[in-house]
Amino acid sequence: MNANLSLDLLDDYIAGKKKADDVLALPRISKKDLENLTQVETDYLYEQISQTYYSLEGEKRDLFTRKIQPLLSGRSNKEAWEHNHSQINGAIEKLVGETGAMPSHSALARETGLSRQTIIKHLKECGSQPALRSGVEQLKNMAPTVLSKIYELACTGDIKAARLYFEIIGSLSPRAAPGL
Repeated sequence: MNANLSLDLLDDYIAGKKKADDVLALPRISKKDLENLTQVETDYLYEQISQTYYSLEGEKRDLFTRKIQPLLSGRSNKEAWEHNHSQINGAIEKLVGETGAMPSHSALARETGLSRQTIIKHLKECGSQPALRSGVEQLKNMAPTVLSKIYELACTGDIKAARLYFEIIGSLSPRAAPGL
């Protein structure tokens, strides 16, 4: 009797895995495609989606994301955007440190595993993100503190800091006084 129960459970598992794999094989997955899955089958499907997503890079990841887009909640979209943002920022910081120049979209794509199209789209969207606008405002609020630090450096004899200070406050045009 116990052996029959084990075989029945194995049969159920295989049938459930096949149902989830059939959904994963669809060209585009919608929430309606999940209606006939049990919770175990749905959990398996999401586990497979997660493993697949993180195993892909570039264009293939973009295509897969479009395939599963209807399943992504607003929170998942936000998390994906934040993940991409972190990846892109880290790559920019690393590549600027190595080369001393702003990296190309292609270099960022190679470094992050994201596609060029995702990089371009993400960088265009950055200005419209409320969290980033808030961060920029916070940084703008730090301007007096930074200006004070530049002033301190200028007062200790740092000629570059003095020139920058005078340019910022408008007492020196950028091309004036080459000796400063």
